[in-house]
Amino acid sequence: SVQAATLTFDLGGSYVLTGVDIWNYNFGDPGFASLLDRGAKDFTVALSSDGVSYTQVLASTLLRGTGDALDAQSFALAGGARYVQVNLLNNYATDPYTNFTAVGLSEVRFAGALAAAVPEPASWAMMIAGFGLVGGALRTVPRRFAVA
Repeated sequence: SVQAATLTFDLGGSYVLTGVDIWNYNFGDPGFASLLDRGAKDFTVALSSDGVSYTQVLASTLLRGTGDALDAQSFALAGGARYVQVNLLNNYATDPYTNFTAVGLSEVRFAGALAAAVPEPASWAMMIAGFGLVGGALRTVPRRFAVA
């Protein structure tokens, strides 16, 4: 039976993702098909901010490798995430020896921008207290008395 493989990427910070480029497994001689059949076929991409709850944002199919130079396949993404899961659902193999006993990708690259940092509640409290102190200092203007 076919079992899916999952690759989880930790981007190291929160990003607003706009796309993913995937290079499929492409090693081998076109005459020796079992090596090329190890390339991933159907896949999904899911995004998460906490690494626990994931939302699927893409389901697609990669082209089969040819043994020749293979360009990346680009797919649009839309969403914010720190963690990305690429779920490989199957490969191109049809015989029982290579039918998902081996599957591979050559490279994965994500496109996007670093999301704006959200201050912690303690940072907000210090900022508000700082504004209060500055406001209080400005209100306490020294009073001058005229001597007659």
